[in-house]
Amino acid sequence: MKFKQLGIRVTDLTKSKDFYLNVLGFKVTQEIVRPTATLVFLEAHGIVVELIYSEANQKRTLGPVDHIAFYVDNLAEKIEELKSFGIALDGDVRQVGGGKMAFFFGPDGERFEYFEVK
Repeated sequence: MKFKQLGIRVTDLTKSKDFYLNVLGFKVTQEIVRPTATLVFLEAHGIVVELIYSEANQKRTLGPVDHIAFYVDNLAEKIEELKSFGIALDGDVRQVGGGKMAFFFGPDGERFEYFEVK
């Protein structure tokens, strides 16, 4: 398993992007604009941060960290491992581009993503 990224829900995309670029020295690697959200992927020193902006973020009740993601070699095996620990998925396995992802929660409600690229 390899660290993939940290997803952060932001309330002001311009302000957050400026902070990560100019204060922390990140570089934009990809921007995806969807009807319901804009995703900006930033990288610095081997760390990837995904800024997630949507109108719904203005009313968020949880903290700004949406999820911590890891690349995995075999998603089906990792899901079985989670089940063996009594951990259920948060929704169904999702197909995204050339990969699959699954979300689950840690003991304190922190959200994790396993992502497999084939």
